[in-house]
Amino acid sequence: MVGLLRFLTATFLLSSLSSVFGAPDVGNCQISSFHFDPTEVDAVVSSATLFPAHARVNFTNLFSSIDVADLPAFCRVAITITTNATANSTAHADVWLPLPGAWNGRFVAFGNGGFGGGGLFLHPVNVADLGFVAIPQGFAGMSTDTGHSSTVGDGTWAGPHNDNAIVDWAWRAMRLSTLAAKEVVKQYYGKAQKNSYYLGCSTGGRQGLKEVQRFPTDYDGVVVGSPANAMSHLQAWSVHISNLIMPAGSPQFISTSLWADVIHPEVLKQCDSLDGLNDGIISQPLACNFRPATLACRPTQNTFTCLNLEQIIAVKKIFSTYFDLNQTYIFGGYFPGGEMQFADGGLLAVTPFPVPLSYYQFMVLNDTSFTQDQLNFSIIELSDQIDPGTQNAINPDISAFASAPHNGKLLQYVGWGDQLISPGNSLHYYEAVHAFTQLHTATSDVNDFYRLFTVPGMAHW
Repeated sequence: MVGLLRFLTATFLLSSLSSVFGAPDVGNCQISSFHFDPTEVDAVVSSATLFPAHARVNFTNLFSSIDVADLPAFCRVAITITTNATANSTAHADVWLPLPGAWNGRFVAFGNGGFGGGGLFLHPVNVADLGFVAIPQGFAGMSTDTGHSSTVGDGTWAGPHNDNAIVDWAWRAMRLSTLAAKEVVKQYYGKAQKNSYYLGCSTGGRQGLKEVQRFPTDYDGVVVGSPANAMSHLQAWSVHISNLIMPAGSPQFISTSLWADVIHPEVLKQCDSLDGLNDGIISQPLACNFRPATLACRPTQNTFTCLNLEQIIAVKKIFSTYFDLNQTYIFGGYFPGGEMQFADGGLLAVTPFPVPLSYYQFMVLNDTSFTQDQLNFSIIELSDQIDPGTQNAINPDISAFASAPHNGKLLQYVGWGDQLISPGNSLHYYEAVHAFTQLHTATSDVNDFYRLFTVPGMAHW
């Protein structure tokens, strides 16, 4: 009886509170609640769906997936954006909105990876980050498919001569999705976000730096990981690294087991203690002067436990400070400590990493017969000149982002064990920004608006 009385009392109180304050505010999660000014961004809301708390959220596409039933309630708004009316091209974006009472007043956008684009219609790329990062922490979140559907390594959508799609992927879809998403946020909550943030790694890092450099007021805080921002040089370096050990079965080829079981232990033997701690992590790779000659095979030694002359030369080149052709800087090298990943998911696998080949076949040369052994300096020069879709994000002048009244902040990180993008690329861009800032300002300190963090042992994941 007492239990029943408590239940009835609680029910009455909740009913009374609802009559005073109304039902929980779920916002206007319906298509008719949103509209866009086509002079600002040409977009329409394709769907608006309310997900109650603990509803099953199950989305899968070619890049990302989520299948959970423990999220707070949110409104999912799917947008179709016209990126080029003349070409009739579109991009799709999702905006996931916490209920008004749970919103922290901030907006966050997420980047992509490789050539990854959205899967099926209304399924954006980064559903995982929207669900696992944005919604649980009260952020309004956005992700875009960059205007096409593909896996990370598939660049066939860019050819033949599909320049419009390349521009969308390079920067335009992210820019327009940002504008459209912010308008959705404003109309759903009745006010704009207090702050806007961006998170992305690899291609997502390049997208973030592109926003910083080209649209400096879009985001207040930007976090980029191991950015693929110098695409015309990154792809040349990727092919160069692979060619150093190719073809498989040749004297210079280095197997996964050689990297993991022979070279890596010797790297640790020579350099692990440089920081005073033998923990299996090379925390000071710049101080590691690794000597692969110590692994040279003796006349009677098993070749599975040592290196021949061709392999030693290849390792020295792989760990070189930088890769250059014709006295022109191209890219940094691999760093000691990442050997476990170099062939396992990296650029030194038996099957070459697919992104560079797609880049040259469908974006630079429009020639599907191109093979990576055909790369030469003239092709690298051509890719620099074309810069397909203006995808490179290498401008060292980020003063408009950093200066008042915007006062943007940029955080960048990279793992010393990165197997897909040399950590030297992050060092190179940071130093370029540092030098530019010092050369063109009297008192500005780059550390006030841009910090670079290097992570010992971390790979490109």
